[in-house]
Amino acid sequence: MAAILTPLPSPPSSSMPAISIIIPSYNHADYIVEAIESVLQQSFQDWELILIDDASADASWPLIASYEDKRIRSLRHTENQGAHSTINEGLGLAKGDYLTILNSDDSYAPDRLERLYHHAKTSGAAFLATRVQPIAADGTPADDPNSHWNSWYAGLLDAYRETDQLLTGLCKGNLLITTSNFFFQREVYEKCGGFADYRYVHDFEFVLRLIFAGYKCELLHDDALVRYRLHDANTIQENPVAAVVETLQLLAGTIPEILAHSGQDQQTNLRLIKQQMAWLGGNVQATLGQKEAEHQRSLDLFDQQQRLSEENHQRRIADIYASTSYRLGNKIVRPINRLRNLVIRLRGRNSHRIYDIEQTRAVILENRNRLKAVSFDIFDTLLARVIEPPEAVQLAVCREVAALLGGDHSEQSVWLARQQAENRLRAASREMNGDGECHFDELVDDWVKALNAEMPSDRLAYRIHRIELEMESLALYLKPQIVELLAWIRGLGLKVIAASDMYLGERHIKEILADKGVLAHLDELHVSSESGLCKHSGKLFQHILATHGWHADELLHIGDNPISDSQALLMQGGTGLHLHEKGELMRRAEQSLDHDMCRYGGPWPGIWFSRIYDALLTQQADNSGKGFFYRYGRHRLGPLFNIYMAGLIEAVRRDAIDKLYFVARDGFIFQQLYPLWKGEQDPQGDYLYASRKTIMAASISDGMRLDQARMALFNPKQQGLLSILKTFGLQYSEFEVFAHRYGFMEMNEPLPDHQDSRLRDFLADKQVQAKIKAHGAQCRDHLERYLEQLGFFSHKAIAFVDIGWNGTIQKYLKRAFGHRPDFPKMSGYYFAFVGKIHKEFGEDNRVHGLLYDANSDPEAFKTAADFEELFEQGARALEATTLGYADDDGTLSPVLKQDDARDRMAEIRCNESIGQIHAGVLSATQAFIDAQRLTGLRFDRLRPYGFALLERAIVYPTREEIEQITGLAHSEDFGHENILNLKSPPIRFGGLLLHPRAVWHNLMMAPWKAAMFADLPTNIWNFMFRVLKVIRHS
Repeated sequence: MAAILTPLPSPPSSSMPAISIIIPSYNHADYIVEAIESVLQQSFQDWELILIDDASADASWPLIASYEDKRIRSLRHTENQGAHSTINEGLGLAKGDYLTILNSDDSYAPDRLERLYHHAKTSGAAFLATRVQPIAADGTPADDPNSHWNSWYAGLLDAYRETDQLLTGLCKGNLLITTSNFFFQREVYEKCGGFADYRYVHDFEFVLRLIFAGYKCELLHDDALVRYRLHDANTIQENPVAAVVETLQLLAGTIPEILAHSGQDQQTNLRLIKQQMAWLGGNVQATLGQKEAEHQRSLDLFDQQQRLSEENHQRRIADIYASTSYRLGNKIVRPINRLRNLVIRLRGRNSHRIYDIEQTRAVILENRNRLKAVSFDIFDTLLARVIEPPEAVQLAVCREVAALLGGDHSEQSVWLARQQAENRLRAASREMNGDGECHFDELVDDWVKALNAEMPSDRLAYRIHRIELEMESLALYLKPQIVELLAWIRGLGLKVIAASDMYLGERHIKEILADKGVLAHLDELHVSSESGLCKHSGKLFQHILATHGWHADELLHIGDNPISDSQALLMQGGTGLHLHEKGELMRRAEQSLDHDMCRYGGPWPGIWFSRIYDALLTQQADNSGKGFFYRYGRHRLGPLFNIYMAGLIEAVRRDAIDKLYFVARDGFIFQQLYPLWKGEQDPQGDYLYASRKTIMAASISDGMRLDQARMALFNPKQQGLLSILKTFGLQYSEFEVFAHRYGFMEMNEPLPDHQDSRLRDFLADKQVQAKIKAHGAQCRDHLERYLEQLGFFSHKAIAFVDIGWNGTIQKYLKRAFGHRPDFPKMSGYYFAFVGKIHKEFGEDNRVHGLLYDANSDPEAFKTAADFEELFEQGARALEATTLGYADDDGTLSPVLKQDDARDRMAEIRCNESIGQIHAGVLSATQAFIDAQRLTGLRFDRLRPYGFALLERAIVYPTREEIEQITGLAHSEDFGHENILNLKSPPIRFGGLLLHPRAVWHNLMMAPWKAAMFADLPTNIWNFMFRVLKVIRHS
């Protein structure tokens, strides 16, 4: 990273301005003075101005440096770093409560800061922008209403005024126009981060991110308070096609989030996005057409000139060949050329390329008599990385250092400090005629000074060393057959040496090699950071040879770099093998490309993450011999449940939860995973023995209402009044007389009409309600004492963790005990929330579906709910469901369903398979945690990966998966002892042709609809059914 000069002093630290203005300047000497003066002339004067010149080649810097106002800080880059990076640097230096940006070719209206500051204070808006006034290059207003730009801008404002929703306006186009129009709270920057690495749409992406995060964002469209200059040097003019492509990529990647935050404007916003994308596409097509025509004209002219040139050239060549001097010279030079080619072939006899490390054996045996030692490169030769590019590991280190320091330190600021320290040390090495290498010890010392942290320097340096080694060790693994190869070489009496061009010191690399189990198989280790001598210059090889007094041809070296590992030793007469592993090179290239694409969002972060996660998973012990359910838990449910856990941890920290309750039975697997994810400051968790039956029984202590009774009727196999009584734990024999009184001749008669008048009359009977209340009061007392025993009411904010779907336990717990003054605020963090039964949960009772939430996600994303039973099976405890609570000398303990119950017996037969699923999920968790630690991807960026995994598991199962999973016993748990049949008759072509209605009926009733396509060739039928469903819900 380029060094920064700071010739002007900072204002006193005790002076905390209300507003910080950041001006990124680049080659705008004609406009920079006007920009600065527009700040100085503001009616609101409580501000600081941070001017950063991004290595301008014109007279911008002298003009900036001429200002001596104490409120101005001026910085200058020695190398250009780009707009988004420069703005982020300024934001990181800012001290104001509010932050705003002014590009060096724009200017403010005199009262802009005053009006925005007071509006922000009174309205509570986190982000403000205004209408812009376009001006020409000379500063005159560009007010022609018929101009293309003004017509376009007026259309954007009209779209905004229709709904007064900024998100809707942005769906039409970027009506904020420029970062000069941005005014926002410091909190926004601290919580959401700075501008993303986009060339043209970093402003557009930043505002969308704020809206998605729930911040109040407003556009004051009545007055134009910023002057936006239109001129040929505008950034967007340098490459309009690239700007349009970047906009299209941003829109395509954020459509799901936009629609999820659109509320009632969803259809309008989708229509506007389509219009914007069509308009952008039309612009690209027109621009490309124009450029293609110009290019064709240039090609025609070039072809004509080339033909003339070629004709002249051929005539000259013919004249030369015919000359006496050429014929004589050719006879002299020909034998010299033959001799030179022979020398080249002889010198190149030791230059080899191998495609597998095992090929080394043949080369060693061929040269055994003259060799004294075999040397290996370390990184990408002995050891391989699970993550690419290698810089991602350094970024992971910076991320953890920033989290350690807290305060104003961010991943970007820590990374910048590291790069500056490393660049200074490498430059100093080159000035001393070294190879430009530096040592990590020196790097850390300089880095710590640059960070200027409150933590003592020696302690911080120690922590950085440990984090660096942890991350490197986490990212590296020993390649197959390496230990065997090294042992074989030593068995031949040859020394085994490891040599590396690396900034890490010898002790660091020894620690890594020892951790990977390879250090004991090495005789020597040579690292460029210790000697300052590198392989690429050949000096490190010279050092090794001189140390032992060997000739160059007595050393064989193997490595992945064709220059430093092969040619550098070859030039000295030694043997260098270039390890060219095509598969490994392809993997690294693909992963690096995925990393680069992460900036565009969408599926790319998940694709990059999945490659790293799979690589880490592969390095674990081989469990291929395990059974189907173990593998299914490890490779299918494992990543899904761990994505949920990533979201859970973020939500718990965000909402300041002080106690977690993992709800029996389907919260069991998450209770097992939580200790692996839990940080030191995260709350403790307890297992809550509760069920729909125990909570709902307690909720009828004041009587049963119709909406409560209806809960039992959502069961597809409901048996009317009998199901209602069983669901609430009521003895149906006590109510038989009343049932007959109100027309229920058979108590198990299904009730398709949830408003059945007989049911209303039954519940209106005072004697019926008296019996219900007595039972409910007893259940409520037991449950209340059990919760007090767990300390439930002693916490301010608690959260339930469960598979979810409807949040029934959470809702009825609030109904039963919400009147207590010590009742805590409740949150439910569920794998998915479909909201089919409950919509409202009351005050201080929040519900969140992390992998799917019916309150915010489009219906088309509800894949998890297409086969709920799969996730319930994968998450459930092996023990039985909770029926109630028993008082044992004042201690309440759960009463579980007896093992001889019909549905329980079927479950027990499947428990071994469920246990294997749990083992598979747990075996995958550490690899997932390590992958997230290396990548730093937050839950919102992993969520699309989760959607893809859900699609794979639910929509495209294999035949083996269908046979095994549908063979599991699934209890319906609605008061009866029914087992849900997960199997459905498969669809066949004959049935489709002869009995289409029957096939459709079976499909609609099937618990796992995609499984019915198993007998049809290819997955196209699954795909078509999924598409039809998406279209229907859209």
